[in-house]
Amino acid sequence: MSFEALVDNSFLKCFAIGGILYGITVAQAYHYFRTSREDAAWMKWLASAVIFLETAHMVVYIKQIDYYRGFRSHPFWTITTAYALEIVIEILVNGFYIYRIWMLSKKTPLVIGIVLIFIARIVTFLLWLVGIIISVRSRSEYGRFVKLGFIATTSLVIVINTIIAATMAFYLRQSNAKRPRPHSVVTWLLAYYVNTGAILASLSIAILVTGCITFYVYNFDTFAIQPPGPTVLREFLYAGLWNLFAKVLANSFFAVLNSRLMLRAKMDQPVVIDTNAFVQAQESLGCSSEVSAIRFKIATEAVESTDQM
Repeated sequence: MSFEALVDNSFLKCFAIGGILYGITVAQAYHYFRTSREDAAWMKWLASAVIFLETAHMVVYIKQIDYYRGFRSHPFWTITTAYALEIVIEILVNGFYIYRIWMLSKKTPLVIGIVLIFIARIVTFLLWLVGIIISVRSRSEYGRFVKLGFIATTSLVIVINTIIAATMAFYLRQSNAKRPRPHSVVTWLLAYYVNTGAILASLSIAILVTGCITFYVYNFDTFAIQPPGPTVLREFLYAGLWNLFAKVLANSFFAVLNSRLMLRAKMDQPVVIDTNAFVQAQESLGCSSEVSAIRFKIATEAVESTDQM
């Protein structure tokens, strides 16, 4: 099999995987909106925005097939539109994750560092996108600045998703350990965060590697319009993987929302703590009243933290 045919098949395989992930995302969104009566209005609007943007991203993704199958001469607007939709989805989803870290960690200053890294990711992405637009409009070379911008923004994707996944897993585990009734759903959710972070980081690494191969090995130095066909396919090998990134993000977002609902359903019998009985039991073990009060406060906060999952 020739290299061009291999790349062609790889893009179509990415498209097939993206279609499957989109279908799963739609199913999860449908389940969420059916069972999200207790969620705040802003969260429902956020979920609506994510599924709308994901649908628009899928439409643009389908449009790119015309180019890759040789029916169009240049896919510039589809590529830039797909990138723009992806960054908006990333802002919404990772913004939601950062908010949850803020709530679970009791407003730790660590969130400020995460936000700064995320802002750096967005800024480098926008600079890279502007560099692409300028290069295309002026038919100039794909300059070193744009190449470095791609490497910087993709590297920051790896960093930010790893940090978010690790931080969420840490605070979920900490919260579950304090809870009077540690639940298997929380353990499952913890493992899901770790696996999702690993998938996003691995996908970003694959995008970075294939992008570097495109820019340096195959000497992709110009955006001049070229005849359609398999010869051009290798120049956008990373695009198929990048299109999957938004699909994985949206899928993980709705999976987390539905996991929260499942956790609420499992915790259908609230934990009621009798203050007097709690303090008397602690004092019978030799604890002072001050220590008993502190332990009661910790137990109460652990029960209340269920609403923040």
